[in-house]
Amino acid sequence: MNKITDTHDKKSTASFLTPDLIPLSTHTTNQFNCTEIRDKHNDKTKSTEETTVVLDEQQSTLQNDIADLHNHTNTTFSPRFNKNNDAVLSVQRKTLPGWVYTLHKKQIFDKIIITLPILIKAIRIICAFSIIFFNLLLLISGTIIKKNNPFYLSRIDLSKTQIIAGLFSSLSTNVESSQINDGVGLTTSEVLIITQYTSSQVSNIPSFIKNYMYGSCSSDSCYEKGYGSAFDYREILDLSGLDIILSYAYTDITSNTAYTAYIDSVKSKNSKILTLQYFCLALQIIATGLLIWYYSSSFSSRFSFSKLTDNRRVMENKKSRFTDKYLVHVLSFLSLLEFICCCIVAIVNLYVILRMKARIKKELDSFDIHLSLGAAWLTCLWFLVASSLLSCLVWGGLEWCVAESSIEFSGLNSSNQLGNISNDNNSSDINADLEFERD
Repeated sequence: MNKITDTHDKKSTASFLTPDLIPLSTHTTNQFNCTEIRDKHNDKTKSTEETTVVLDEQQSTLQNDIADLHNHTNTTFSPRFNKNNDAVLSVQRKTLPGWVYTLHKKQIFDKIIITLPILIKAIRIICAFSIIFFNLLLLISGTIIKKNNPFYLSRIDLSKTQIIAGLFSSLSTNVESSQINDGVGLTTSEVLIITQYTSSQVSNIPSFIKNYMYGSCSSDSCYEKGYGSAFDYREILDLSGLDIILSYAYTDITSNTAYTAYIDSVKSKNSKILTLQYFCLALQIIATGLLIWYYSSSFSSRFSFSKLTDNRRVMENKKSRFTDKYLVHVLSFLSLLEFICCCIVAIVNLYVILRMKARIKKELDSFDIHLSLGAAWLTCLWFLVASSLLSCLVWGGLEWCVAESSIEFSGLNSSNQLGNISNDNNSSDINADLEFERD
């Protein structure tokens, strides 16, 4: 019995042995497993801490960059993350009230930014060639003195029936009762005789008279006056067979001092305006040459948002300092000067024609003789002014009014990006690169 008890006690005691009495292989294996689990836990904790630190650094860098951009551009930026942890950058430009841009997807933003410089470049080129085209059209068409030329400045439509009716109405006012003025004045029979005689004299009058820049032309013949001529409507009407009508309308056709002075002033204005119009054409040709130089020195548009690097202002096409800094101001000034010259040409031409129209209406309205403006010439003139205005806006307007300062912002580059955290702890970079350039 004692032996059995001793054996049982030994077995019981063996179960409470110290670790030192445990076999070596079992102890080493357990220790390795614990160390491996602890190392994995530490690595995971360290990775999480590093990810958190990286995110904090990225957000801190973003806040500093946004503050820097705000100080330079007077612009409010509000970074945030949506439910999917996608970076959202809300931008509000204070200098343009009401313009709020939300950059939710960089692809959409890039499409807008890529389209903008192409549109502005196209408008500038189209306006430049449009100004040259309409200037040439106005100048060349004015030298073609033909009755079928639609680009006339003004036109007088003549109708035999209306002229005779106007003459009869004018003479009828001179019929007075012989009882009042002792028979002095025209009787009804005399008025009829004069009207019939006048009708026979004006039977071959032209149906219209057109006024061109270098002369005038009727349905029967043309009269070339040369550079800086004036539309002497009294002389043209006299040559067209309406001298008998003018004798009733005016007391003296040739020796009217006021009318002669008026025609001389019109000649002076037309000569100066024609010279100014040639100057506008030459000025625009020079501006177009500079425009071609401006865009040929760069394969990318000036008004663009390009991908930034760590260096400030990396110019891929290596533009010269003059091209980059001063040529845009020269083109803006030329576009402004072109617009002013075109406005002067249009205003003075319209003033001369409208004033002549008022004079003819006052003097010859009783004979139903009126002056009207040329529709084709007027349309071409307004297109010229509109093209010069649009050119001035896309050059001087964008350069001097919208883009007040050239801003180069390189705060958010490849090393400082907004991070996107997914559920599996994989981060993807979102570029929030912004560059404000003036063009």
